[in-house]
Amino acid sequence: MARDPTDANSIRSQSPRDDTRSQASWTSAGSQRRTIRLEDLSPSNQAIVSQSMFVFAYIWGFGGHLHKRHTAVFDLFARKVLSQANQQILIPPVGSVYDYCIDTKTGTLIRWLERQNPERSRMMASTYTVLPEVERYSFLIDLLATSQQAVLLAGLPGVGKTAMIQNLVQPKHNLTRIPMSSGLSPSQLQQVIEFKMDMLTKRSVTARTMSSKGKLHNQEVFFIDDINMAANDHCGTQPCLEVLRQIMAHGGVYNIDKHSFKPISNAAFVAACTSPAVAGIGNSAACHQMSRRLIRLFTVIAFHPPSLDSTKKLYTGMLQSWLEEFPVYSVAHHTRMANAIVSACHDLYRQVSTHLPPTPQKALHVFSLHDLSRVVQGMLLLTPRVRGKPRPVRTRASSRTWSMVSGETSTSEGTGKSVSIFPVPPSEDAGDGRTPRRGLSWAGSHSDTPVAPPLQKLVVRLWCHEAIRTFADRLFWDEGI
Repeated sequence: MARDPTDANSIRSQSPRDDTRSQASWTSAGSQRRTIRLEDLSPSNQAIVSQSMFVFAYIWGFGGHLHKRHTAVFDLFARKVLSQANQQILIPPVGSVYDYCIDTKTGTLIRWLERQNPERSRMMASTYTVLPEVERYSFLIDLLATSQQAVLLAGLPGVGKTAMIQNLVQPKHNLTRIPMSSGLSPSQLQQVIEFKMDMLTKRSVTARTMSSKGKLHNQEVFFIDDINMAANDHCGTQPCLEVLRQIMAHGGVYNIDKHSFKPISNAAFVAACTSPAVAGIGNSAACHQMSRRLIRLFTVIAFHPPSLDSTKKLYTGMLQSWLEEFPVYSVAHHTRMANAIVSACHDLYRQVSTHLPPTPQKALHVFSLHDLSRVVQGMLLLTPRVRGKPRPVRTRASSRTWSMVSGETSTSEGTGKSVSIFPVPPSEDAGDGRTPRRGLSWAGSHSDTPVAPPLQKLVVRLWCHEAIRTFADRLFWDEGI
């Protein structure tokens, strides 16, 4: 269906809309895509699939760009409107309307948690954790990018927009990341796009040909990261974004050398920003208000920050694996301690962001979800043990001084490097004061007083150190912190 690229309403109505008409879904057999066509289904399934397609397009077409504070209101509104239609449409009451997608086998609405995606585990990095919220965003972006529809992800810094594109979208497409900044000129942006499209046309492949990795070779996806950080000129416009708007609206650019119009086809654009309509959000003065003439060409999707449960799922696994590398006598209750650390990080970030907002006099008070990652990554730098080195022979237990942080040991005969950051638990002597016996508790055999594991306090102190380094180092001490 032909459309006018300058019509904002037609763009708005074509978000996840006609995507189901040429919807590409991943199958469990191989890396090929399967197109669902209504004429290939039975009459009974056609009605079910058509109804599910309409509900999915209605939800994301009208509610995909809403702020998180409006999602609960839209959830009630969408359920009421769809239930009062000529053909009553009932959405399952569990969860929100955003929690449902289309089952490619039955055509009914199922939750994103129930959706099977065997290709995802083979294509993404093992260190990346896929949350249910991220699963829906990656599906929509893959769907729209395959149809060459421009997508604009709007969300706070640190919510995971770039990481999601690199881990879930890039393995399926020929993706080129272009980080936008004030130093990028319009000619440089045009040269990058022209070079990539020239390389695409030189490939001797047929349309819709796919490689063994499952990537489409007949199109190029350009990921414009931090698109609202493009520099302004003296007139208040953004020349880089005007070049991008010309490509999207008119299907090409003017060649500077040949002074002729050069068409560009088979190009899809995915952009990420903070708030496109407000300047100075996220990265302060570096962010500028985007032109409405450019925003209307995108399908805007609001990338909401993760909840506390999602944050725990994201960081608890890596912290638990890190704590389990310590010996059993050093840290107890790995899962409970990992959950406590993540909850403390989340509460600290929320309190600091609420009570210490940025001001012109306090420009460094810009906190984001990147700070949570910095605290956790800083804690993971503490190595529990050094593998591959033999344990040094113990001579006199009473003359050794163990350093729990640096791992250095000092004896009466000299100084040596220990194999771990914590001391070996003392045990009762066999009688001569030199040969220790194993199997005794950390508190000793003559004491019934419960003693905390030796590294329990060290981990807590380490969290306090990383939290102060990340949050408090940028504050002014005259605030009474």
